[in-house]
Order: sequence, then C-alpha cells, then structure tokens
Amino acid sequence: LELYGVVLSKNRAQRRRAAFDLAITQKLFTDHLDELDAEGNSPLLRAVRDKKYISSKLLIAAGANSKLRNFQGHSAYDASEDFPAIQVDLRAVHGGGWEPLMAAAHASDIESVTRL
Repeated sequence: LELYGVVLSKNRAQRRRAAFDLAITQKLFTDHLDELDAEGNSPLLRAVRDKKYISSKLLIAAGANSKLRNFQGHSAYDASEDFPAIQVDLRAVHGGGWEPLMAAAHASDIESVTRL
C-alpha cells in the first residue's frame, strides 16, 4: 500500500497507526498547517521530533514550513538530525531542490537510499 509516496506496511497494526496519523495530518492540512503550540513548535517540528514518519512525510508534502523555529531556536530541520529518514526529505527542500534519493546518496545514508 502506498500513500503520497510513502510505502505503508502490510502489518495491520502499522496500517491502523498510519490511518490515525493520516487523519490527524489531514486535520492539520486544512486547519493548522503551521500553527505553533505554547512552546512555539510547529506540527512538522513535533512530528519530526517524535519520529512520526508518515505524518512528517505528509506535512512536508503539504508544504509545511520546515524553517519555522520554536522559542528555543530549533526548526524541524534541526530536529531531523536524529531522524535520518526524514532528514533526507528536508535536505531536498533545503538543498537546492535535490530529490530525496540524490540527497540520501550524497549523504551516504544507505538506510534511506534502500528505503527510497
């Protein structure tokens, strides 16, 4: 099963979790794509920080602003250092329009190259 370029697992529990993430993300798309919480975190920063792969991918695809910084000065791109699978997509956004596969190959990120 593929959704917005994201390959979803055939595992039933993972599909349910993905459906839940999608429902939340769709709500964000229509109402609060870049709305900040009380700490100044955007939905994309929260998704990346919490390592929510599908939500992060969908927010990036919807055009969420990955440059927004919270009150501590961190952006989604900063938070992606601990989440290589998403950092590849954010590098593509920040790195002069590279496609995710090219950005992953350039960074020698074998896990992301394999996934893509």
